[in-house]
Amino acid sequence: MDEKKQKMLDRIAKMMVKAKNKETPEEKTAYEMAVNLMVKYQIEETDLVFANVDTSEVYNDEEGLEILTDEYGKKDWVSYLATALAETFHCKPYINTYRGTIHFIGSAADIETCCYFAMVIHNYVESKAFEYAPDRVRKRRTFGIGAYMSIKERLNAMKEKMEKSVREAYSGSTDLMVIKDSLVEQEYDKYSKAVKMKPAKKSKAQHTDQDALRRGVKAGKEVPLHTALGD
Repeated sequence: MDEKKQKMLDRIAKMMVKAKNKETPEEKTAYEMAVNLMVKYQIEETDLVFANVDTSEVYNDEEGLEILTDEYGKKDWVSYLATALAETFHCKPYINTYRGTIHFIGSAADIETCCYFAMVIHNYVESKAFEYAPDRVRKRRTFGIGAYMSIKERLNAMKEKMEKSVREAYSGSTDLMVIKDSLVEQEYDKYSKAVKMKPAKKSKAQHTDQDALRRGVKAGKEVPLHTALGD
């Protein structure tokens, strides 16, 4: 993008911010000026969004989190959780089967958020699972699935709330999120071609231990997600 167009995009973006809800005379004037400039210079709303997205910030977290396995094997619920977190915070998850680690591809801030939530949730659920069934691995695994089920519902509600905030900030548009997801998908495809990797799972499992499942669901509702958010 040439310097002249970038300056014009920055100028229009500032006018849009000043326009806010287009209610006061000042806001309406700022909005009209921004629209007139967009028409004059053939600038689309998506151009404004692209102007604020740095593609160099989308990368692969190669270090990963060592929470997928323990001495008894793989914990499927952690893989399900990684997928749910990635969908909430605009990342892509994958598993390093050799190391038994969970990784995320996305922006630095989004990866940090996914990793922090993953650790807070994992540590809480595992501690509650061991309290419930210290000597029963299968019960603890089912407990984790139950916890994932209720956590997934909470994450869905959180995502809906965040998307609503974005729509309000960008006058009903979600282009910013669409573009971010597209950039993440491109990075994921590029990396998957270079390195053999396995996508994190989506939950399809059926579990018959209803007591362990029910207790897990209850624990998932009690995970302090506000702690991860810093509230």
